[in-house]
Amino acid sequence: VGLSVRIKMKINTPRLTIREIVEEDLIALHDLLSNKEVMHYSVHGPYSLEQTKEWLSFITHFYTKNPVGMWAVTEKDNSRLIGICGLMPLENNVDQYEIGYRMLPTFQGRGYATEAAIAVRD
Repeated sequence: VGLSVRIKMKINTPRLTIREIVEEDLIALHDLLSNKEVMHYSVHGPYSLEQTKEWLSFITHFYTKNPVGMWAVTEKDNSRLIGICGLMPLENNVDQYEIGYRMLPTFQGRGYATEAAIAVRD
């Protein structure tokens, strides 16, 4: 019997942990994706709770088929999601990727997005 084992992604930086987004992140993820300031440049605008649930389902399924994705960003001493960062394929082009990130306003301006983006790039 063949077993398929998938290793969950986790990266540690000097100040952050970057890991897969899980169901337990729903409330913190919604705090992020429903924030008007965070979602100001999103084509979708702030998410409703239902949209956040749909996105969470999409990204957790995406992990099963792809080596990249958007991941939770947490401070090392706290497991609560403070942002997301990751690599996603460009639309209609699976050979090129873009780095994306979103951080809660209280965690912006600290270099966290840059630190996370460098970590997922490398």
